Order: sequence, then C-alpha cells, then structure tokens
Amino acid sequence: MNHLLIGLGGTGGRILKAFRKLVYQQFREEEPDGLILDYLFIDSDPKSFRDNDPGWSVLGKSVQLPKRNQMLIAEANLTAVIQDLNSYPNLKPWLGDRATWGEILSSLNIDAAGGQKRRLGRFLFAMNVKRFRDSVATLVRDMQDRGKRNDVTFHVFCGLAGGTGSGAIVDVIAQLRALFPDKAQRILVYAYVPDLNPPANWNTGNYHANAYASLLELNAMSAGTWAPCDVSSGGTVKSDFWFNGCYVYSDENEQGFRASIESELPDIVADFVFHKTVVARKVAWDDLSRFENAENGDGSPEAIAGTGKGLRSVRFLSFGIRRLAFPEESIRELLTYEFALQSFRQLQFNNWQEGLGFIEQARPQTNAEFVTDQKTRDDWRLSDEHLRLIRPIIDSEGSRRWRGYDQEWGEFEGHYLQLVKQTDKLKWLGELKRLFSSAWEEGFRGVGVKPFFQTAERDVQSLAEAVRDRVEASLFEDWRTGARSLNECARLVAALMEDLNLRLSKVDDFAAKRIESADHLARQVLTIEAEWNNTRILDALLNSRERDIGKAALALREQSVARTLAEAARFSKKLILNILDQMADLKASIDSGEAALGAAADQATKTIANRLPREHNSADLHAENGYVVSIENAKGVDAVRRRLVADEEEQRVQTAAVRADIVARLGQTPTFKLFNRRMAEGEIRNAIVARSEENVRSAHQRLVTEQRERVIGVSVIEKLQDRWGVDKDKLTREATALAGAAGRFLAFDPTEQNKHFEGRSAAPRAVEAFAVMMPQPAEHKEFVDQLKSAFKDARPGRVSFVASNERINEITLVTLVNLFPLRFARTLKALKERYEARLSQLGRARAALEVHIEGDGSLLPDLFIADDAQVARRARPVLLLADALALIKESHDPASGQTRIIHARRDEDGFELEPLLLGRSFQEVQEGATEKTVMELITAIRSNLASQVTGSPEFQSKIRDSMLARIESIKSLLPPRLVEVEMVQWNAAARDAMKTIRGEAEL
Repeated sequence: MNHLLIGLGGTGGRILKAFRKLVYQQFREEEPDGLILDYLFIDSDPKSFRDNDPGWSVLGKSVQLPKRNQMLIAEANLTAVIQDLNSYPNLKPWLGDRATWGEILSSLNIDAAGGQKRRLGRFLFAMNVKRFRDSVATLVRDMQDRGKRNDVTFHVFCGLAGGTGSGAIVDVIAQLRALFPDKAQRILVYAYVPDLNPPANWNTGNYHANAYASLLELNAMSAGTWAPCDVSSGGTVKSDFWFNGCYVYSDENEQGFRASIESELPDIVADFVFHKTVVARKVAWDDLSRFENAENGDGSPEAIAGTGKGLRSVRFLSFGIRRLAFPEESIRELLTYEFALQSFRQLQFNNWQEGLGFIEQARPQTNAEFVTDQKTRDDWRLSDEHLRLIRPIIDSEGSRRWRGYDQEWGEFEGHYLQLVKQTDKLKWLGELKRLFSSAWEEGFRGVGVKPFFQTAERDVQSLAEAVRDRVEASLFEDWRTGARSLNECARLVAALMEDLNLRLSKVDDFAAKRIESADHLARQVLTIEAEWNNTRILDALLNSRERDIGKAALALREQSVARTLAEAARFSKKLILNILDQMADLKASIDSGEAALGAAADQATKTIANRLPREHNSADLHAENGYVVSIENAKGVDAVRRRLVADEEEQRVQTAAVRADIVARLGQTPTFKLFNRRMAEGEIRNAIVARSEENVRSAHQRLVTEQRERVIGVSVIEKLQDRWGVDKDKLTREATALAGAAGRFLAFDPTEQNKHFEGRSAAPRAVEAFAVMMPQPAEHKEFVDQLKSAFKDARPGRVSFVASNERINEITLVTLVNLFPLRFARTLKALKERYEARLSQLGRARAALEVHIEGDGSLLPDLFIADDAQVARRARPVLLLADALALIKESHDPASGQTRIIHARRDEDGFELEPLLLGRSFQEVQEGATEKTVMELITAIRSNLASQVTGSPEFQSKIRDSMLARIESIKSLLPPRLVEVEMVQWNAAARDAMKTIRGEAEL
C-alpha cells in the first residue's frame, strides 16, 4: 500500500508534522512494515521549512521532512508577470486584469505571498507547477519501486481560509488527476472549514470568503459543472472523476467538543488518517474503502429534475474520532522528560537530594582553596614558575632543555669561572663581566633574556589559549565524569579569575623588588671591581684573587637572576591579562551552556506539567469531555514516576549514559563552546531526550516488576476488565457514552438535511458508519465479546470491528459519514453571508481576484437549493424571453373557460408534445415556477436563439418591444399596492434578458 501525504500551507504542514510524530511514537521508525509512506509539504512561508525546528521533534528525534519532501513556493514576481502576461500562456487565461491587480499589489507588504488571497496562492503554485509535477512523479515512482505495487492513495491536507493551501487545493487535485488519470489511484482531500470566530489576528479580511469560494469550486469540480484551467499549460484539465472523496471538518464536533485549531485539531486529523492507513493496514476495513469511494449509495450529484445537470456534489465526507486509552505514549513522554530533567539538572548543578533527585540548586564548594592549591596551579600551568616562563606552558623541543633561572644562571657562573681562570689572572673580573653580559644579551636560552621575553610576548595569545585549553580540558573532564556541574565549573573559573587578578596586583611590586635587588648586587660588583683594580700585583699572585672572583661571580649570577625575574614579571603581567580574557571567554561559554541547560530544564518542566496525569472527576469515563479519554490511575503513575526519579543509583547510571552520549557527539576535542553550539542547534538537547527515553524503558523494566504497577506495555482490555468486567450495566453505560461522543467534526443543519426538492434522489444522504478499532487478545475473549456487544448496541446501524493488536493500550472509535452535499454543514449559510458581504465590500472585480482562483464565481452552481423566492427571481427574465420568442403562450382552456399559460414543446424529430401547463397568468407562473420548469425553458430559449441572428437591430428591437408589452400587460393585472415593487423587478428582469440577447451574459 502506497500513500503520499501532501500538506498545503500552514494547516497541511501541521497535520504532516503530527502524523510523522504518531508514526515515530508507534514504531520508532519513519515507516512501519507493510506500508509505504511518503510526503510533500508545500508552503509559501520560508519559516515553515526551518532546519532543526523543535516543533518537529518527538522524544528527542526530529521527524522534520528531508529537502526532497519540501517545496517552498515563494518569491515569484507577480508585477513582472502581469506586465508581460503574453509570455506566460499558462497564466494568461486566468490571472486577471492588470489594473485590478495593481490596486491589490499596492496594498501588500511584499510582491506576492499567499496571505489570504487565493489567486496569489494559485499564482505561486502555478509558478512552481513543474516542480510539483516532477516531485510527485519522483516520489510516486520511488514508492512503487519500494513497495512493489503500483496503487497509490494521495491524501491532500489544507485549510480553506488562507491563501496558499486554499489557493492551491483545486490545482493540486487537477494536476494529480492529470498525472494519474486511472481511478484506481485514489485522491482524498481533507479540508478544514474555518470557525466563524477564529483566533485573534487570523482573519485579515478574506478568511471566511475564501472558505466559501473554495467550497464552491470543489463542489462544481466534483459535480462535473466546472473544470479548472490547467496552470501548467493554459488549457483545461479534463476529468469526470476528480477525487474519490473530500473530507470536510471543523474544530467542533456535533457533541460540542471544541479542539484547538493550531495544536489539537491537526493531531486529531493526523490521528484519524493514522488509524485508517497505518493501524488498519493489516486488516480488512471494508466500510472505509466503500465509504471513501461512495460505493455504499448513489454518488451522483444533486441535479435539477429531468436535466441530469449536476449542481451539488455528494462526494463529501466527514469523520469523528475518540480514543479510550491507557495513555502510554503520554506517560512514556512524562517519564522521558522527567529523566531528561534529571540529566539537565545533574549537568547544571549536580546536587542530589535524597527523595527528590537532582535539584535546581548549587552545592557549596571551596573554590578559592582549589584554585590556589599548588597542584592545581601546576596542572593548569598557572604556577608562578609557569607564568614567569621558568617552566614552559607549551612543551616543545627547546623547552625541554629549560632549567630554573637560579640553575641556569648558576650553570653560566660555574662555566664562566672555569673559562676566565684559563686567562691572565689580572683580566679575570673583566672577562667574567663580559661573559655574563654576553649571556644576558644572547646566551640565555640561546637568544638572550630580552629577546626571549620579546618572543614570548609575540606568543602571549597562544600561551594564554594553551592555559585556557588545559583549564577547560580539566573542567570538561570533571563535567564528563559527573564530578562537577556546569554551575560548579563556572564558579571555579570565577574563583580562578579572582585569584589571577589578585596575583596580577602583586606583579609590579615583585618586579620592583627584583630590580632593587639587582641594583644592590650591581653595586657589590662595582665595589669588588674597585678593590680588584687597587690590589697590588703581589696580592694578585696570592689567593685573594681566587676569593674575589668567586664573590664577583656569585653577585653577577644573583644579579642576572633578579634582572631575569623582573623581566619575567613584566611578561607575566601581559600573560595574566591575556589569560583573564581567555578565562572570561571560557566562563561565558560555561555560563551559556548552563543557561541552555536551564532553558531546556524549564521546557522539560512545562512538558512534564502538561503530561502529568490527573484524577478524574468521576469514576465514569463518559464524564470526560476531551478527544482522548484516559483510564490511567493518576496516583499509580505518580508513584512510578517518583520511584524512578528518586532512585539515586538509577539516576547516576542514566545521567552518566547521557553524558557519554554528549561527549561522543562532540568529537575528539570537546569544548564547552562546541557543546553550546550543538545545544543551540537542538542536536544535544534531542540526544539527551532520546537517551532518556531509552533509559526510561530500561529502568521501568528493571524497577517496576509488579504487573499491576506497570505503566508501559499496559493492555487497555485488562484495565477495562478490571473496571467493568463485574458490572455489565456499567459496561453498557460507558460503551454507549463513548460511542455517542465519537461524533463527526462537522455539525449538520437539520433544516437542510430534511429539505425536499424537485429531482431529489431517493438514495439516502449522510450515511453513517461506525468502527471500533481495538485489541482482541485471545486470553480475554469473553470480555472482548462483551465489549463488542455493548458497542453494537450503543448506536444504530452497522458497527465494524477492526483488530488493532499493535496498539494494545487503546480502543479507537471512528465515525464516518458520506454522501452528503455541502449544504448540510451548519456553518455554510454564515460562510455564504460573509462571502457575499466581502464581495460587496471589495467590489466583485477585485474580490474575484482575491477569493476565487479564476473567474468571479458567478458561473459556479450554488451550494444551496434555491428557495421559492430565488426561483421566482430567476424565472422573470426567462419567462419574458420565452414569451418574446413565442416559446410560451396564452391558451384558452375549453373545460374551465379560463386563460392559461402553456409551454409548447416538440420532441427531437420536431413533433409536438403535450404542452406543459405553467399557470393561469404570468404573475402566477412566476410565483409558482420550479427549478425544473426554469431549466426546461432556458434549454428551449438557448436552442431557439442558436437559430436566430441575435445581433441584428431588428431582432433585438422586436424582443424588446415584446417584453415591454408583456410588462404592461402584467401591470394591468396587478393590485395597486403591488404595482410599484413588481414593476421595478419585472423591468430589471427585462434588462437582464436583453443582456442575454446582446450576448453580454448568460441566463
């Protein structure tokens, strides 16, 4: 079985979204076995196709449609097209008048968009019709290849009040039927008939007029009285069978239950389609296919008696649905988001509280002690020795040879003493000073002290980033293992920044003291040098030189160390400032991550609140007034929820699994910034929810061992047997209430239902069927039989039972109604009134371009049976023309002696038939006219005019004079009180008749 679901506009998109979620919730896959599903979403709003839209996520899984299934029909330049209309033969026949369009376009904010202007919506679709045809052909071919079957059912979803879906629906049907003319390829339409009181800001003017215009066109199309222009070629699409059925539904069912238009109603429609396509895919639901194909009665349209001309199609259907369920998916979602919330809070705060789980509160900690610990400073390369580059921050081949400044200058000292002692003793001190100076300039670490720190300053950004990397890696590892939360990491970085600022404040003092020490040592060297120069030669030959050179070497070494430390301190100041910048950025990343977790936790909390089971006000299920009747034990569900959430071992295991999933998604070098980005994109948030859902299943299996306590894998039959099995009266009462509540989402007008008219078919209209989709476990056969019997007795007519053993937790009740004309819908009269008011407000020319996709709707059959007054008005110009053409005439009745008006008729061969008696006077004929009579006269008039030269002045003058004479005759017979009103109406009818004679209008 191949099913292509096509969503048009916002309404269609919401239904596709809801359907995709249902499939995933049931199967954890995008396509169940035994069924081939594919999708096409068409809209003019780019926001409908946003990547990573959270609205398409269910239990951490995005069911967003791939690009191949998306069709954005925006950014078409209507102004340019109108100015060069001859270049667009597919648009020219229907697009409309340039001047009128100019007025409409000047009132728009953008050049062309579907916003409640149906012809704009059609224009956007027409500009993309080739893409549509290609996409549909490709999707169908792919489905047929995958399923090894050629049959396809097209499900087309739209709202009728907007511009995009409502503007494209007729052409989507037409193009589908043009591509797949075989009636075996079924087309089903699901059209939302708007509420008369829509949400605020939904009605921007054409809301209700659009709906009525759409219904006019769909009806005319199905009745066979109108075919739309082919927007792909400019010709006309031909078909005698456009669609199998068109479901029409509103947001309120016949029992008064009202669904939210934006959220709940799309879920209800999707649920209905899900049950009839997916749930019932493995069983024979004969009533469904018979109903959708109108095989359970006469599917021919309502027509004027004796003409066979279809006026009002009966290929319309509606549905009702109600579910009785142990709400496993809702409970599973509740527990999933409880587990996800625990993960969010562990990641954010890591504060376990017995009996509550991880709570939304930070733990106390000694951050200052930790960041000042020498081991921490060494690990993060933030010790004084690292900041002064005594020890390297970034390990390299050269840095491996580094030694402490004392050691390094000590090695210089020892080496230089050996060198100078190999020279003339009198030159020792001078040579020693030169060597230390050389070491300072270029020997220290191979480059000299100042060049060394100048090079380091050029690398200060990299050095600061290296420190940040070590700090971040350390904190991220603690976060990964669960040792720290993000809140704790952020507070630790804040403490580290405070410590660095404190250390920064001491750098200048440290440097000043080193310089002061170096100056003192320089004076010592000068003293030694003065004594050296004043020593007699004899003393130089004695050991005193050995002593003095040693003292000088020690002073030079200590001076070099002090000067080096001063340079190092000056460098460390720049390094600390750069590290502070890095720490600020790191903290910002951690703060952002914490904020993202907080937002996710808030959303999870809201979801949990919406999913929390509630105690029923009554033990009887029929007290429920919702779309889904739940039979869970709220206290039992809450007990399981609390048990799973408060189990510390379970929560530590499950949150560890969540953290492992997160790290796996961050690659080889995870960072907080990368976490933030993936969190913002929804990837990690969805991963946490998805992992939580798996953890819930595992935890429930291990920890909830008593069958009566379980909340996953629960049989609705077992639950109902516990409730009703011993009380047959209650079973009957509840089954009856539930069956009665599954009413159709389209209230009917009993006045229209019971209206009789000439030519009404004897076939029944608004035929209903009722189906119960339920699990039928063999081990509970006796109770299942009792339940079936109760549902059979609950409603008149046939009840079908459809086995749904894949969904053991629910019973679904479905009402189907078909074979009714649109006039049965209770809201239709009000829609027509608002349609006519809008046409009057805008003027028919402009209104036509806004609410109709082509023409102005005047040639489309009315959705209502004409009442006596309407038929009488319609009859006036027809009678005047028939009289002027001698198709009716006055005749004397010999039996009564009275004058009568008859319609002289002939058969196909020209032989006279028995005349049709119309009445005793023109006024009586007009007042008693029927649709059949009027149609017969119109047919005769058209045949007669076809043989006349209607354009000749003589003919037109003859007809005019005849009608004027007849009007005077009618006037003479009227009572004085009616003359004025009646004459206005008869003269207006004559003017309309003359328009027909001149070819300006049709009857």
